[in-house]
Amino acid sequence: MCATAVALTLAWRLDGSILAPDWLPYALVIALLAATVLFSSAARISRLPLVAATFLAAFGVWTGISAYWSPAPALARDEFLLVALYAFSLVLPALTLQTERSREVALTVVVFALGASAVAVALVARFGERPGSLYADGRLTAPVSYVNGQAAFFLIGVWPTLAIAARRGASPIVRALALGFAVAMLAGWLSTQSKGGAVAIVVSAAVVFAAVPGRLRLLVPALAAVVLVAPQYDGLTASFGADGADAPARHAGQIALVLFVVGLVVGAVYALVDDRIEVPARVRRGAAIAVSAGLVIAAGVGVVQVAWRVDVSEQWESFKQLPTEETGSSHLLSLGSNRYDFWRVSLDGFAEHPLAGIGGRGFGPQYLEHARSNETPVRAHSLPLDALLETGLVGAALLLGFFAVTAAGIARRRDTLVGTAALGTFAYFAVHVSGDWVWTFPAIGIPVFLLLGIALASNESRLLPPRVAPAAGGAVVAVALLLFAPPWLSGRVTDRVAAGETAAASLVWARRLDPLALEPLLVEARSASTPAEAVTPLERAVEKEPRNVGARYLLGLAYLEAGRNADARAELLEARRLYPRSAEILDAISRTK
Repeated sequence: MCATAVALTLAWRLDGSILAPDWLPYALVIALLAATVLFSSAARISRLPLVAATFLAAFGVWTGISAYWSPAPALARDEFLLVALYAFSLVLPALTLQTERSREVALTVVVFALGASAVAVALVARFGERPGSLYADGRLTAPVSYVNGQAAFFLIGVWPTLAIAARRGASPIVRALALGFAVAMLAGWLSTQSKGGAVAIVVSAAVVFAAVPGRLRLLVPALAAVVLVAPQYDGLTASFGADGADAPARHAGQIALVLFVVGLVVGAVYALVDDRIEVPARVRRGAAIAVSAGLVIAAGVGVVQVAWRVDVSEQWESFKQLPTEETGSSHLLSLGSNRYDFWRVSLDGFAEHPLAGIGGRGFGPQYLEHARSNETPVRAHSLPLDALLETGLVGAALLLGFFAVTAAGIARRRDTLVGTAALGTFAYFAVHVSGDWVWTFPAIGIPVFLLLGIALASNESRLLPPRVAPAAGGAVVAVALLLFAPPWLSGRVTDRVAAGETAAASLVWARRLDPLALEPLLVEARSASTPAEAVTPLERAVEKEPRNVGARYLLGLAYLEAGRNADARAELLEARRLYPRSAEILDAISRTK
C-alpha cells in the first residue's frame, strides 16, 4: 500500500519527474520499508525473487561502476540508484506476502490505484478549468509529463484488471471495478495516442493468450473492453491538431467517464451471470480450441493483408525519419520518428565499445556528437540498446539475466490470477521499454516491479535466519542513508539557492554532499556578480564532465563576456565538436572574431 502510494505521489505531485533529487526521498521510503520488514524478524523470501533481484542489483552496480568512464558520471550514478530503487520494489512484496490470498489483495491494490488514476484524469479533463493543459501537441500527458510514459502508466495495469474481472467466484463489485478500470485505462491510453503502447499491448495480448491456460475466460472481459473503447476512437483522439483547445479535451474526459461507468455495469452483469452458469468441460475445451484457431487465423490473415496492401520499403523509409507534418486524424496513424537515428548511434557506439560500453547515461552526449536529427534525447528510446551502448555486453548480460529469471518465474505461475496478471504486465513492459525510454520514469517502474515481485513471491519462502535478517536490514538502511540521502540533500540545497531562498555560500554543502553533481557549480556560476566570477565554477564543471556540451557552452560565453575571446573561441569550438548541429554554439563562435 505504501509503495503504491509512493508511485502515485511521484506521478501526481511531481509530474513523473525523472530528476534524481525529486524521486530519491521516495526511494528512501521504499528502502526503509524493506528494512523495517527485515528488522521485524518475520521476513521470508524464496529463491526466485532473490535471484532476480541479484541480477537486477548487479546490473545497477555495474552501471554505477561505469561512472568512472561515463561522459556523465553523475547521471550514471543516478541510473544505479534508480535500478536500486527497482530492486527494493521487487523484493519488498517477496518479503511481506506469504500467502496467495495476500498476493491477490496486493495485486488488486496496485492496479486499482492505477485504474483510479485513469478515472481521476478523466474527471479533471471533464470538470477542470483548463483541460487542454493536460495535453501536449494534442496528446494526453497528465499526470506523467511524457506522453509515452503516460501511456505506460495506464497500460501496465490493463492485463491485471482484466484478469481480476475474469476471476470466477470473486466479489461482483471487485470484478465490476476491475473491468471499469480496464476500460478507463484503455481510454486513457487512446488519448495519449502512443504507438509504442499500441505495439506493446498487442504483442502482450499474443503472449498472454498463447501462454495462459485460462485464455477463454480472459477473452470475455478483454473483448468487452475493446468493444466498449474502440468505437470511441474519434472522440478520444479529437484533441490531436486542436492546439490545446479545451473543448475536445473536455469531451474526451466525458467519454472516458461514461466508458468507465458502462464498464462497471457490464462487469457487474458479467460477474453475476458468470457465477450462475456452469459450462461443461467439453464445451470449454472446444471453445478454447476454436478461439485459439480463430486467433491464429486472424493473425495470419492480418499478416497476409499487410504484405499484400502495404509497401514495406515505403513504410520503412517513413519510419526512418520524423514527418515534417502529421496530417492524419491522430498520432497513431503516422509512422515516422527519429528512433531509427537514435538506434543507429547506439549500435555504432556499441560496436566501438562492445565489452564495457561508454558508461551509464552516456547516450545523450554520444547522440549530440553523431546525430543526424535536431532532437536532443537523453536516452536511446530502447532499454536493450541503452544497456548495450552504455554498459556493454557485461551490463546487457546482467539485464538479460534479470528478465530471463523473471520470465521463467512468472511462467511457472501463469495458471494463477497473480501469474496471469504479471505475465501480461511483464510482456507489455518488456516490449514497450524496447522501443521507448519509459524505464527511466520511477512513477512507472515502481508499480511494474511491485507487480513482478508479487508474482515471484512464493508459498515456499523460507524464514530468514535470526542473525541474517537484522544484518540485511542494517545493510539496507546503510545503502539508503549513504547512497540515496546525500544526492537528495545536495539537490535540495541547490534548488533553494537557485530559488533565492538560501545564500550561495550553502552550495559548499551541496558540493560536499554530492561531489559528482554539476548543478551546484552551474548555480554558483549563475549567482556570480560578474562574468569573471562565473568562470571558475564553470571551469570546474567542465573539468568534471569534459563532454558536457552545456557546461562548455556556458564557459565559452563566460569567457566571451569577460573579454577573453581566445579562450572563449577555443571552448566554443570544442563545444561545437561535441554538438555540431547547434545553431546557438555557431552563433556564439561568430561573436569571438
